[in-house]
Amino acid sequence: MAINEIKLLDMVRLCIDQPYTVQQLANLTNLSYMEIYNFLQTGKGKFYFKSEKVDGLKFIRADPSNHYLIKGKAKLKLYQKPQQQPYSKVNETTKASDLPGKCGFERKQALFKVMKINGFGQTVEKQDENGNPILSEKGKPLREFAFFSDYHEQQYEGCLELFQNYITRIDQMELCFEPTEGLFGDTMVKPYATRFNSVPKQITLRENYEKAWKNGELLFQNASFVTLTTDPKGFRHLLHANKHFQKNWNKLITYLRKKTGKELPYVCVREFQKNGRVHFHICIFGIHLPQTKENAPYNNPISKLWKRYGQGQITDVKNLVNKDGVMQWDRSRPKDCKKDEPPMKYLKKYLIKAQYDETAQFQYWIYNARYYTYSQALLRTPKRRRGPKRYQYVGTIDREAGKFYRRHGTPGLIKHETALGTPYTPPPEQPKEELPTGFMTALYYELRQNQEVKL
Repeated sequence: MAINEIKLLDMVRLCIDQPYTVQQLANLTNLSYMEIYNFLQTGKGKFYFKSEKVDGLKFIRADPSNHYLIKGKAKLKLYQKPQQQPYSKVNETTKASDLPGKCGFERKQALFKVMKINGFGQTVEKQDENGNPILSEKGKPLREFAFFSDYHEQQYEGCLELFQNYITRIDQMELCFEPTEGLFGDTMVKPYATRFNSVPKQITLRENYEKAWKNGELLFQNASFVTLTTDPKGFRHLLHANKHFQKNWNKLITYLRKKTGKELPYVCVREFQKNGRVHFHICIFGIHLPQTKENAPYNNPISKLWKRYGQGQITDVKNLVNKDGVMQWDRSRPKDCKKDEPPMKYLKKYLIKAQYDETAQFQYWIYNARYYTYSQALLRTPKRRRGPKRYQYVGTIDREAGKFYRRHGTPGLIKHETALGTPYTPPPEQPKEELPTGFMTALYYELRQNQEVKL
């Protein structure tokens, strides 16, 4: 006789948090011992449960890594999908291919916002009450950022608020892991640490950046510093423009490698402008490219290639030379670079801004973009010796709400009381055993108590 879905659901609910023997489970579910034992020998039973024999007793437990626990109608009772809020309508230029395959609710809402606009604003000259430009001490006009309209400002603030909500949510959540071997292991809980809320991760990123750059200075005597930008006229919206930026950069570096026959390792730092578009600042080691001329900025091979790829034509190329083991600007430097500032520190400013400036940080989160990338020839990640997988990720714990969500975003059973920190409640006291009356019985208990005292 096969076990129906309702009985299977009861077995899963009982065994999801702690193991039971087959006989205990039979008593709790009103099934016979052989029905449960035979079911565990089938493929369906092995798919849902893990078993282990200890001291002659067979213990079983629901597999915590299996998110397809119940099929059919009983699945609705075990897993109730959360009701999703209606998304904002997207304009007609949006395509389904622009959206990522999998992302969180807050990030998807932010993606819909950036898919409605082609920029948040632009940089304009500061003006006084009479409309005259405000000049700096050197006599140059001061510039400031201005939104295109109130609607663009609302989209910008909405994305920033969604990012803040995301950080608040993951700060109160923890990752839950279950042992893969055995049924009696303890649950392991780790903090929900990302590059946006973990200081150790941010420090490691800066250290790896410096290591990659120093290795480039040790290996090469020259380099080219290239800045790439985006022309918004060729794209439907911000997501479309920033998504194709990486593809076009891959085309450019592949072309240069084929043209020169060299590996050309690089360090690339991404900088998101307040208008929503990204700039790439790249140091390509082992090559000197034609520098950009101020009187003819578009008459540059890199600018022509970048325009051919459809990303834009505004580029900037500066050459670097190695002096005493440190890369320095050859003839000219970027306008916003200080006089004695080396290229490594100049690029590091954008990295620090990305890590600690919240107005810039949320854009890396929206597009799932890295702060920087580098070639493996400059810094290879050490290979770790991987042993047997002893723990597996099973879900996320929300301590503030007191809930446990199983993997793949499905709300699961709230039964990990140890991980949730639920205070332990001792079992109720059992009534003391009343000794039977009678002379021989009383004598027996008296002799046993005396024996225990002597021992």
